[in-house]
Amino acid sequence: MLRRHDLPTVCARLGIVPDLDSGDPPATGPAVLPGRARTAIRACSAATRRWRHGDTCLRRCLLVGNRLRHLSPVLRIGVRRDGDGILAHSWLEVDGRTLDPTAVDFAPLGR
Repeated sequence: MLRRHDLPTVCARLGIVPDLDSGDPPATGPAVLPGRARTAIRACSAATRRWRHGDTCLRRCLLVGNRLRHLSPVLRIGVRRDGDGILAHSWLEVDGRTLDPTAVDFAPLGR
């Protein structure tokens, strides 16, 4: 879908709220999820490891976000400076809490 549509359109179709405007850092505590959600995340991780086009954080977020759409997940994108340049990363948040503990290492994109 991303090859034909912009990110906000793809997120809307998948039931994910994109937050590309807020510069607020992610919460430091992990999200508290129901058991079914953790099972869905593990299944998505297993599937994305086998994708022939590669496992990227954005693809993983879109898949997991779609599976957790009943929890109103929010997609965030951030950057950080590395010795080789700038790294970008995406993660999901539920109820203001990140599903990815490495998200705190990135500065969220925002206005």
